[in-house]
Amino acid sequence: MKSFRLSIIYTIVGGLIAYTFYRIFLLTLLGCLIGFMIGIFKKPDTRPLLLMEFRSMLNSVYSELIVGQSLRTSLSVTLALNEIRHKDLSYAIVTLDKAINHGISEVQAWEAFAEKIDEFYVYQFVSTLSATYSYSGNVAEVVQHSVVALSDAIDLTLEVDIIMASKRMEFHIMTLMPLILLLILSINQAEYMMVLYESFIGRIVMTCILCLMTIAYLLGKHLSKVEL
Repeated sequence: MKSFRLSIIYTIVGGLIAYTFYRIFLLTLLGCLIGFMIGIFKKPDTRPLLLMEFRSMLNSVYSELIVGQSLRTSLSVTLALNEIRHKDLSYAIVTLDKAINHGISEVQAWEAFAEKIDEFYVYQFVSTLSATYSYSGNVAEVVQHSVVALSDAIDLTLEVDIIMASKRMEFHIMTLMPLILLLILSINQAEYMMVLYESFIGRIVMTCILCLMTIAYLLGKHLSKVEL
């Protein structure tokens, strides 16, 4: 449902951009179609939810470890007591639990789990766990230190994500400002702007403006990405 609403928003924006720059019915329909396709294939950012639930999972596992349970039992209890809302994480945990219960070594099962999730903090935890098994270390102590370290790192990551989300909102508003100004001018000063829609040179000018806006948007989006 959320992806459908996002597709509708992108459809409206795509049609509005095409209409503002070209005032041609077929190009407006094409803009709507492009916007709809972008909305369909655009995946929502579920990383914050993944990080929070992975941290919660580690806390639950550690709670079971300190009362004397094995890592295998701790994982099964965690899976039974906690509802994981992130679909990929939930599936990966269930697969991990089944793999361990079917006799696959815990290190191999956790490594497969990390590959499914494909997240830096998960890889970090699994590599630490692997080293602990290799050198016969204290699993409970390693998990405890990992939980503390990863929780701090995840908290920092989530704080940065919140800050960047507000900055991205400002960036999107600034990106749309030229479009809004063009739309206002085309309505209030229709005769003055009509030359841009009826002459060949005007079409080229509008196309160049659209290309520059697109380049600025893509560049700004790339610069606003912060990976921690």
